[in-house]
Amino acid sequence: MMRFSYGALSVLLVATLFLVGCDDTSTGTEDIIPIGTDADPVEFEFEFEPFSADDVTDGTLTLTSTNSDNLEDQIEEMVGGGATRSDVVSARIRSVELERLTGNFSVQPKVFSYLGSARVYYGANTDAQPVAERRPISDEPEVTLDLLQQDITSIVQNGSRPLTLELEVNDPSLIGTGDDVEITVSYRIEVRG
Repeated sequence: MMRFSYGALSVLLVATLFLVGCDDTSTGTEDIIPIGTDADPVEFEFEFEPFSADDVTDGTLTLTSTNSDNLEDQIEEMVGGGATRSDVVSARIRSVELERLTGNFSVQPKVFSYLGSARVYYGANTDAQPVAERRPISDEPEVTLDLLQQDITSIVQNGSRPLTLELEVNDPSLIGTGDDVEITVSYRIEVRG
């Protein structure tokens, strides 16, 4: 007569579950490499052409950055091994900052006194995904915008993009000739290694 041991069955069951849960590198499973930490974020500065009152239409100033993100270069530099945008498994915006680059900072501490609000789109026009905004603009030369959309994985995977900045202008007559701003976007990216 065969005796059945519950202890042996338990050991066999635990061993089977352990083996099923093991990571088998022969199946192509790869590590996920985070890029951009709190201490060392991935950042990119988007630059814009200087603007004037003539650029305002119906109280709105719409600017598209003169450059696009270079995240592919940063991914390759940090991960190596030929990593590209298609290897990105997660891309999130951590912060968006609007900074004034011109003007008399001692007389005019605000980004620009004529601004009512700012909205940022991740793409070449205002049809793109809105990612950040601030209403009203605070009295500092550099302002952190409120995030509207943090997850931009599909945007990053599909290629380099400029930013579009939409500014509400309360009084266009206060715009100086050649006023200029810059936007810095901080990212957290995870790449399949």
